[in-house]
Amino acid sequence: MRRKHIAVLTLVAAIALLAVNTPRLSASTDDLPPRPPTVPTATPEPSRRVPTGGSIRLTTDGLTDGLWTAVQWQDGTGDWHTVTGWQGPFGPYGFVGWWFSPRDLGTGPFRWQILDGLEGDVLAVSDPFNLPDHREATLWIHLTLQAQDLDNESGIMAR
Repeated sequence: MRRKHIAVLTLVAAIALLAVNTPRLSASTDDLPPRPPTVPTATPEPSRRVPTGGSIRLTTDGLTDGLWTAVQWQDGTGDWHTVTGWQGPFGPYGFVGWWFSPRDLGTGPFRWQILDGLEGDVLAVSDPFNLPDHREATLWIHLTLQAQDLDNESGIMAR
């Protein structure tokens, strides 16, 4: 029995000696082959910004140089107020437009104005309208300027 006990102790000592003198086989993460990326749990956002609200756009007849536009909203007492940030000249393609956020979908009433310059007289006013009620919709409004607002010979706005 003593021989068996010595054999077991010798075996345990040999294993312990091997464990102490054997170099560890752990590799750094730099030594490992490339691994596929982890699978995300949610779909990532697209890299481009997709508008989730909507937009309104205004067009008119003829030249738009020097004209100013403004969107107004009507309060509960019937008074009209110019919307901060929704004012400006027509763009190079003959229209002006504004984007609005999802929280404003379906709100109103609003109206467009065309003015003879930044602080000029009002030349045209649209009928009241509500903003589109679904995402990514664009509402186009077209205003025709009255003949008395035009210089009949040149076809440009009378100043």
